[in-house]
Amino acid sequence: MSVVLLVATAASLVIAWAAACVMLPLGRYSRFLGRIGLGSATALRAAFVLAPAVVGLLAMLVVLVPSPFSHCHCLEHGGHHPHLCVRHPWLALPLLTPAAALAAVWLAQAGWRAWAVLRDLVRSERWARRLARLPSETVGGIAVRLVDDLALGAFTLGIWTPVVAVDRALWQGLSPEERLAVLHHESAHLQRRDALTLASLRLVSTLLPWPSNGPWLRSWRAASEAACDRYAAIQVKDATCVAMALVSVERLRAQLRASTPLSPALGIAAGTDLQVRVHALLEDKPGSVPLANDLLAVGIALLGLAVLLVMLPGSSLHHFVESLLGLLVR
Repeated sequence: MSVVLLVATAASLVIAWAAACVMLPLGRYSRFLGRIGLGSATALRAAFVLAPAVVGLLAMLVVLVPSPFSHCHCLEHGGHHPHLCVRHPWLALPLLTPAAALAAVWLAQAGWRAWAVLRDLVRSERWARRLARLPSETVGGIAVRLVDDLALGAFTLGIWTPVVAVDRALWQGLSPEERLAVLHHESAHLQRRDALTLASLRLVSTLLPWPSNGPWLRSWRAASEAACDRYAAIQVKDATCVAMALVSVERLRAQLRASTPLSPALGIAAGTDLQVRVHALLEDKPGSVPLANDLLAVGIALLGLAVLLVMLPGSSLHHFVESLLGLLVR
């Protein structure tokens, strides 16, 4: 069983790498989603980030569970290619050496990247816990922590217990209306659990055999910020007020030369996207903004695909993977 699992893992990595190579050039055209009316589809963008990993997991499922209602097909298919069968693991021995080498290379390059992201996330969680212990103020029904030296930003921090924190100097430089717009923007991040989604997307991206998700991850972040901008505009009933808040935040940050915030944070700061976000606010038609978590939508779709593949009659996909591996080995 361990031999089959190792070979199945290596095969899924190869398939995920192939999917990542396809997603890499497509990521350069991620803005096309906005042109066809899907610019706010944050769940769809998250699915694109996860696509190579999802394809790899489904491939592993096909290899390990060819069909729950069929008998072993090893004898029927003969010996013209290696077999990946949990009932006859010794038939996968010809693939053991290349699979082990591939798994070792993947572990060496992905392990270091994953460790760096995990270290970053742990630091962010510690910071969020420290902020959660600070006294909070309630403005517009939203609990907010005012903190000194927070890089002149307003952020939603924390994966499991997210909190909204605003730099005190930034808070004092905003008008009451702009403060409310900022808080509703951060409240949308909190309700959507965007911090959890961002952490998961970053971590999965580091585990992929090819770092192809940079454009799609940036696209998801931009779409999530735009969705929260629209939510804030709906709550304050004035998109112009939210746009002015964005401009004010960037103006204050530019004047005081604020440092870059921690990467896992999600906030109102627009940076180079300021013009795009302001134009989107002023040009978009008002409408509802879904506050469901993007990972939940992707997870439901993944579960449906997994059930469909497992219940698919026959084992043609399993046989195709075996034949492809046989060609690669020979």
